[in-house]
Amino acid sequence: MLMLEGRPVSPQKALEIGYIDEVVAPDALLDRAIELARYLGSRPRGAIEAIKRAVYLGGSATLDEGLHMERTEFIKISPSETAQSLMVEYLERTDRDGGVPFYNPAIFEHTLEQGSLPLQNAGGKK
Repeated sequence: MLMLEGRPVSPQKALEIGYIDEVVAPDALLDRAIELARYLGSRPRGAIEAIKRAVYLGGSATLDEGLHMERTEFIKISPSETAQSLMVEYLERTDRDGGVPFYNPAIFEHTLEQGSLPLQNAGGKK
């Protein structure tokens, strides 16, 4: 509705609905923008390129094709054995459960708190 009607949204409402990531006071805006630009600029270039490809190209594909493209991009840029095993586990869990792990409220909450998906036991979720 925001796009169809072109209504303005207050900064607090935009933050509440996830339209923006944060609200910054006008006098701190430039400093925060520079801080954020430095942080994003320090991220691995290949990761940023993969994210852009996944969004730009995957967003124009079917859901299955887009998710496949996203997984492929992230597997390509994850050279460490740990990163590879985490991605394989994520893919296996997604296939087994029939949906993205973050759709499960308990998994989502754990990931927000711990910064990673909960590990799986041989018999299922931890």
